[in-house]
Amino acid sequence: MSVIHEHTHHHPHDHEHHLAGAGTSERAFGGPVVVDIGPDVGALVVYLGSEWLDDELHLRSLDRADWSTHTGVWERRLGGSRRLVAAVYPSLPSGSYGILDRGGKTVVRVVDVEEARVAEVDLR
Repeated sequence: MSVIHEHTHHHPHDHEHHLAGAGTSERAFGGPVVVDIGPDVGALVVYLGSEWLDDELHLRSLDRADWSTHTGVWERRLGGSRRLVAAVYPSLPSGSYGILDRGGKTVVRVVDVEEARVAEVDLR
C-alpha cells in the first residue's frame, strides 16, 4: 500500500516509512491500487526507473504554496510476468503539481491532475 500524507511546511525533515521488504533481500511489491476520484479529485501515476525502488517521490502543489505530499515507489506486477516501477497518488485535489527530484527540492516535471481522471507521467 502506498503511504501518502500531506505536508504543510517547507523545511526538510527526516522520517521513516516502514516499507515491506525495505532493507532486506525481499523486494517489496505494491499491491492493487484503489483510486478515490470524483468531483474536484483525481489521481496520478508516475512511472520511474528501477533506481527509485523503495524510495519516495515528492509532489508540490503549484496552486497552493503550502501543500506537498509524497508516496512510496514500488515495483508493481501487471498480469503474469510484466513488472514496472511506479509511484501512485490515489487521491489528489484537482490542480497543477510539480513532481520533484530525488532531493525533493527541484521540479522536474509539471502535471495537471483533473477531476475524476487518472493522470500518468513517464519519467523512465
